[in-house]
Amino acid sequence: MSFDVEGVDRSPGVTGKQYDRRAVAIERRPMLWVMFGGSILGAALIWALWVLPIAASIGNATPIPLGAAEDVQVRAGDQLGIWTSAPVPELVQCAASQANGEEVSFSHGPTTGWDTTLWWVTPGDGFTQRFKIDAQTEGTISLRCWSGAAGPGGDYLIAGDTFIDGTIGLGRAGNNDYPLSAVLAIGAVLLPFLALVLLPVLIFGPRRNRG
Repeated sequence: MSFDVEGVDRSPGVTGKQYDRRAVAIERRPMLWVMFGGSILGAALIWALWVLPIAASIGNATPIPLGAAEDVQVRAGDQLGIWTSAPVPELVQCAASQANGEEVSFSHGPTTGWDTTLWWVTPGDGFTQRFKIDAQTEGTISLRCWSGAAGPGGDYLIAGDTFIDGTIGLGRAGNNDYPLSAVLAIGAVLLPFLALVLLPVLIFGPRRNRG
């Protein structure tokens, strides 16, 4: 097997279309541009519509000492994130009730999410989201969070929710469901990185001759 200076296989036994690695790389450039543009667009949407608003809500929220109660005015359908800066977040517990005395339920998020990939975006003193509240009716919710750990208690605050409900189907057939909040958290970091990797390939990759 032998190749000429252009990288084309000139071996006598080769039949059919000759393989030109440079030509294949050139033909793939439109697909790479689509991937690059999609990465930039996807990252911009995730950061503008999800990451930055949540980070701003955390920065604007007032920390509440663990053990103290707080009344929160909510509307039906509101989704609130309960964030804590306790030394051991896993030991923080919360309870909430509506004005009529009915208890409000809490929910948890996926194991991979905001605190795994975007912790460095969170303002404040090491706050992590511990719970989520789905407000079913409009009114006032009385909320109290406390820590079961001895020693310094820490604070909690009420801010944006990263534990988004729903899943998204990925994979070749789209039959593998992943939590939407996990996909957004990973995409916020992975998409800019992918665009950064593709950029030098597109700039310095092979081009067609314009002779």
